[in-house]
Amino acid sequence: GCQMSSDSIEVKFNKTLLRNDKIMVQGFNMTGVVESLSLMTCTGASPYANQSVCACSGWNFVKCTEKGAWPCAQGRDTYWYCEEGPGWKPPMSVIDDSRRMLESDGNLQWVPEYNPFETAWVPTQVLPSTTGNSITIDLKQLNTTGGVFAVRYAWATHSTDTCCDENPDVRAGYLPCNPAACPLMAASALIPANPFFAVLNLKSGKCECLAPQVCDE
Repeated sequence: GCQMSSDSIEVKFNKTLLRNDKIMVQGFNMTGVVESLSLMTCTGASPYANQSVCACSGWNFVKCTEKGAWPCAQGRDTYWYCEEGPGWKPPMSVIDDSRRMLESDGNLQWVPEYNPFETAWVPTQVLPSTTGNSITIDLKQLNTTGGVFAVRYAWATHSTDTCCDENPDVRAGYLPCNPAACPLMAASALIPANPFFAVLNLKSGKCECLAPQVCDE
C-alpha cells in the first residue's frame, strides 16, 4: 500500500511475502535531479493530465483515414485513447478500419504521432526507507500544485518506458535487457520487485490498486 504526505509518498511492500528480507534500491542513472527509470508519478502539472488520464494503465491509437478526419483533431492522423482504464473509446468499427489500414501495403512504414498524454507522467526520485519493507517517493522536486493522481513502477504505458540500458542496441531490441534492470530488489534474495500501478485517493492520500494487485499493507 502507500500513503501520500505533503512532499512524499511512502510505498509499503508485504512483509509476509518479503519473508524478513528488505527492499533495497540499486544504483540508477540520474537525469538532473530526478532518476531516469520507470518509477513514475502522474501530476496535474501537464496540460494533458487529469484524474482520468492518470488512471489509464494502457494506451492505444487509431489511424484516421486522413488528417483531421474524425476522431482525430485538426491536422493530426493519430487518435490516442485509453485502452485499459477510464475514458472514451472509439467504436469497434473505427478500430477495425484502422487495423485494416495499418495492415495494407501503403501503411507499412507509417509511424503514429507522439502521444501527448505521455507528458502527464514524470520520473521521480525513490529513496530507501529505514523500515526495510518500504520506499519513499520524493515529491519535492516536482510541480504538484495541480495534484498528484497516480504512481507506477516498471509498468510500461508508453513506448519510452524502460529500466533497460540506454545502449541503442538494447533499445532497438538487438541486445537483451539485463535481468533485474529496475532498481527495486529484495536485498538478500535478489528478486526484483513486482511492477505496480496505483491511483491515489485524493481525500485519504492512500493508494487504490488495479486488481489483482492489493494495496492494503
